[in-house]
Amino acid sequence: MRIFDGQKVVHQGSPSEEDIEEGLQEMLRQSRDESLPGLIRAVAAHFIFENVLPFYDGNGRTGRYLLAMDLTRSLSPVAWLSLSATIADNKDRYYKAFQNAEAPMNRGDVTPFVHELLDIIAEAQGRLCTDLELRTAQMSRMFERINGLDTDEKSPLAGTPKGTLTVLSIIGQASLFGERGEVDLDAIAGSTGKSKQYVRPKTVDLVNRCLVEQASGRPLRFRLTAQGRELLGLDDGEQANIVQQT
Repeated sequence: MRIFDGQKVVHQGSPSEEDIEEGLQEMLRQSRDESLPGLIRAVAAHFIFENVLPFYDGNGRTGRYLLAMDLTRSLSPVAWLSLSATIADNKDRYYKAFQNAEAPMNRGDVTPFVHELLDIIAEAQGRLCTDLELRTAQMSRMFERINGLDTDEKSPLAGTPKGTLTVLSIIGQASLFGERGEVDLDAIAGSTGKSKQYVRPKTVDLVNRCLVEQASGRPLRFRLTAQGRELLGLDDGEQANIVQQT
């Protein structure tokens, strides 16, 4: 495999099956070398994988996936969440680190690459912490709003049964942490400890109140509407206030 910059080859992977196998074996040895700190060997193993380019396609995605899995062993289980986005935002730095490490005058010293990628990983972790702190603050604000909705006479949910508010809170949490801000009926039922037959009328009620909308039919998935986000303090204006406070 070869990587082009549009005009010339900037990197060529291992030329034969034997070289690819040898390179991948070296990557595995590197990733298991406990004489080195976990983060350093994870980054070094990532360099070896991308240097080998073992597949016809998907080397970048696979290499970042393997790096993300390695990071969870040294950092938190969610350390990978912002990794790909941060690498994409630092694409020029990322590619330049490979080029510098592979330069003939560098003599195979991967130290500059390790330094550069650890800086990118640190930036990714900083983003993740900031994002989680913001979402945690939003969730606390959302629960405060929900706790007062059934007693506030001006609220569109005044007098609403607790079960409906519970379902609303689950959909609200999905808007902060779920995939595309959505959650399916099975997950709602599982979170409440109730049956789908119990939960379904609650979702219908919330949809009729224009606080929740159906995102898909098979499977049934739900998300907050703009009105629902505003009611729970999750609209853009409220988010800006939380950012300023934190």
